[in-house]
Order: sequence, then C-alpha cells, then structure tokens
Amino acid sequence: MLDADADVNIRDAKNTTLLSAAEQGATEIVKLLLSRDATVDAKNSEGKTALMLSAQGNYREVTRLLLKAGARANAGDDNGATALMHAAQEGCVKTMRFLIASVADVDAKDMDGKTALKYAKNEETEAILKNTRL
Repeated sequence: MLDADADVNIRDAKNTTLLSAAEQGATEIVKLLLSRDATVDAKNSEGKTALMLSAQGNYREVTRLLLKAGARANAGDDNGATALMHAAQEGCVKTMRFLIASVADVDAKDMDGKTALKYAKNEETEAILKNTRL
C-alpha cells in the first residue's frame, strides 16, 4: 500500500508512477494515485501524458478515470499528437469511440498538420474517424 506521506508524483528517468500505471492499464493503482492527487497531465520523457498512454494501450477504464480527474483530452505530446491520435495509430477502437464521445477533437492537428485520420491503423479506425466528421 501507499504510505500517507509518499510522493505520488515521484519520477524515474522516463515516467511518474501514474504514467507507468496508465501505460500498463493498472486501473486500481490509477484510482489510488488519483485519489492521492497525482498530477494527471504530467508528461513522460516523450511528452506523452497518462491519457495518451492509456489510450494507445486501449485501456478504456483507465482513460475514463483520467478524463474524470481532469486530464486534457486534446493535449499534444512533443510532436503534437493527441490521445485520439495515439489510439488511432494503435487501432484501439473502443478507446477511440470513448474519446470521441467524450471530448476529443477529431480535427486536431499535430506539428506536421496530420489529424487522427492520418494516424488510423486500419480501415475500421479510418471509418470511425470519417463517420465522426459527417
């Protein structure tokens, strides 16, 4: 268990504890860290947030918890890619649908001007993004 005075935002060379938990889809650990005021939009060494990591891992429940805790859905990593772009690139259909239904901007652009549609891994992810724009 976590000591009452433990630093929940402790960082190793790449991640904070919340970032690592989100990347692994560790729902209960994410809940605990958020209840202890972990910094929800902290970034790893690549500029990715916990929301981006959970989205690219297709961890919908972790994604939901992070959004509920105030994670910025349309924040970009070091290249401007959003959580939706990361989910599209990995073909994470359930998480993509959830992000779109929540608050994700399907027309957001990364630093190269690419939208989530350009990140789409396959025809199914492409279709989801195209149908959202109608």
